Amino acid sequence: MPNHITNQKKKTELLAALPRLYEQNYHTLLQLIPELQNIKHQAKITLNNIEQLSITVLEQCRYTTFINIDHLLNNALLADLSMTIRIYHDARMAEVIRYQNHGHFKPSYNYPNESMHQPLEKRQINLLFDDWLKHCLKISHQQRAYKTQQKSSS
Repeated sequence: MPNHITNQKKKTELLAALPRLYEQNYHTLLQLIPELQNIKHQAKITLNNIEQLSITVLEQCRYTTFINIDHLLNNALLADLSMTIRIYHDARMAEVIRYQNHGHFKPSYNYPNESMHQPLEKRQINLLFDDWLKHCLKISHQQRAYKTQQKSSS
């Protein structure tokens, strides 16, 4: 019984930390796409010679924007990544609400469950978003540095 209480306490702590993760994702998203609030319908961002981001604004309100981000890998062996993000401009948070055409994630699930969701699936998807944003930011910085290096050697 004490192990169950410890697991439940840890789960509660992880769920309580979700808003901080959403804030971090918002900040990193704006670093990657500084002109995000100026996109009215759709935009494309080239990360490198192969990869591209397609951003589609699904709904835009005063304090909240829903966007769909597709990471187009142009690779026959890898599937493109697709996420729908709810952005709270007033709270400065960004939350994944759909991932690869799956959505409506509960904060936690009993395990096992019919859909075989992980106990903290929503947290896992937003951690993936965090890692993905950092990856894209790194690629875009490397690409800018490469272009700058090419210009200086010309």
